[in-house]
Amino acid sequence: QQYMPLMPDDYTLRMYAGEQYYAAARFEEAANQLHEALRLCPTDNPDHKRILTDLAFTMAKTDRLDEAEELMLTLSQTHMTPSECHYHAAGVMLEGGHTERAVEQLEKSYFAPPQGDEERFRVMAMLTKQGWFKPAEHLWRHFVQHDLRTSKLEAYAYVTVAMRGLRDANAYLGFLKLSLQFCPLEVIPLLSHDYKT
Repeated sequence: QQYMPLMPDDYTLRMYAGEQYYAAARFEEAANQLHEALRLCPTDNPDHKRILTDLAFTMAKTDRLDEAEELMLTLSQTHMTPSECHYHAAGVMLEGGHTERAVEQLEKSYFAPPQGDEERFRVMAMLTKQGWFKPAEHLWRHFVQHDLRTSKLEAYAYVTVAMRGLRDANAYLGFLKLSLQFCPLEVIPLLSHDYKT
């Protein structure tokens, strides 16, 4: 803080101060410093993405979710694809403790360009890791109906766990059989995990 008046145009001081405030759970002060860092940092500077992301996490921690989403979407204009932006926005919402908004962002990531197998697989992996089966049931059903056949074989493990989480016994047993055939090393650890559904 003491050096800031001496270097009024130095964005890095404000960026580091914002990150320190964030680490100390002083989110309002973090937001103030990061806003100032963003104002001073050129958009073509590699740190611009870092500051935007830091600020989005800070906004989510202070329940300013629309601002957090807007900041993440700004990244799609300069640094990321729309699918990546929504995926990272889901991480921001998760950090802020907002499951419903995180699931919404994952659904947007799933359908945003580029709509490739890698992007869809990444979304399903995050849904599994978080144990989000019921909140994202429609997305799980869509994945099984339309995209599972072209995805990685490990996706069968994720779907198996999801069907168990959704209490769909018939689908669970069917996918369990396929998972044990195609990806036993992936499905067994997933099934042993205690998901909070």
